[in-house]
Amino acid sequence: MPPELSGWAHPVEGKATGVQKTSSAFSLTLGQAAQVPLLPASERQFVLQSGALKHHFDFAGMVRFHISKKETYRVMLGGKAWIDVVSDGKSLDSVAHQHGPACSGIVKMVDFILEPGDYVLQLSGNAQQDVKVMIVQAA
Repeated sequence: MPPELSGWAHPVEGKATGVQKTSSAFSLTLGQAAQVPLLPASERQFVLQSGALKHHFDFAGMVRFHISKKETYRVMLGGKAWIDVVSDGKSLDSVAHQHGPACSGIVKMVDFILEPGDYVLQLSGNAQQDVKVMIVQAA
């Protein structure tokens, strides 16, 4: 595994929120994976309508993260959840999608160009009740 992904190996326990008030949501630390329990679809109230809300069998949730420097950042998941990065009530466009390195457990990697500030990561459409998540600066 590349050194920049070393935080994937030892995730901390996180907790996603399923309500629009995200101030109490778990805050991800850049470069540190978190194993995040998700909520059943019936219990979620997103900040923004998600692109994957057509699925009623799924699990979903939201976590927060902070960016201090304008860069391209990579959101990595150990599942196939839909990813929305939300800022000021708007979903941001991704700039790249790819699979994780072979045998890493990283299923999905999505890149976003982010300005300094606070963000909400909305996860939806996940088939399992939890998902491993990590955000790093893209190489």
